[in-house]
Amino acid sequence: MQGQCPVCDGTIQVVDNVEISEVIKCQDCQNSLEVMAVDKDSQAITVKEAPKVEEDWGE
Repeated sequence: MQGQCPVCDGTIQVVDNVEISEVIKCQDCQNSLEVMAVDKDSQAITVKEAPKVEEDWGE
């Protein structure tokens, strides 16, 4: 499956069993991206930039 990085416009290749909400890295710019949608028919994913980890997360 593949998608397009919203940060650098690079093509992202991922395994076929990727899941929604999974965090992946762009191979070109190394930004963390969150999978928003998976279209198994067209073998495409939609991603957005993952939120930065905040200091108080999990507290």
